[in-house]
Amino acid sequence: MSVASRLVSFGLLVFLVGCASSGASSSGSRPDTLTRADLLETDEAILYEAIQRLRPRWLMAKGANLDGRTRAQVFVDGSPRGDVSSLYQIQVLNVSEVKFLSTIDAATLYGTLAAIGGAILVQTGS
Repeated sequence: MSVASRLVSFGLLVFLVGCASSGASSSGSRPDTLTRADLLETDEAILYEAIQRLRPRWLMAKGANLDGRTRAQVFVDGSPRGDVSSLYQIQVLNVSEVKFLSTIDAATLYGTLAAIGGAILVQTGS
């Protein structure tokens, strides 16, 4: 194989690897949003477990604030529910969408309540 052929083959390989999906998220999904379809594909019954499979970083602890909170705060249909452990109480079948807000966006909407770990917004219904 000539040097030119090897270079073309290598370039094609690099291009194809760069275009390949990691498979970590479903097609068309956004890193800050999970749809009902995304959640149902996990075959998990509990929302915490579905998020753990699809977006584990949403559940990770961040630096602590004055209250000792380190994890994202959960809001269901706009009402505060507590930290991510409250996701164990929510059935996947009752959820239409879940969004993650960064600490900056969460603090803008919810103030100091969600200023450290961000916020997980759960929308129920169909």
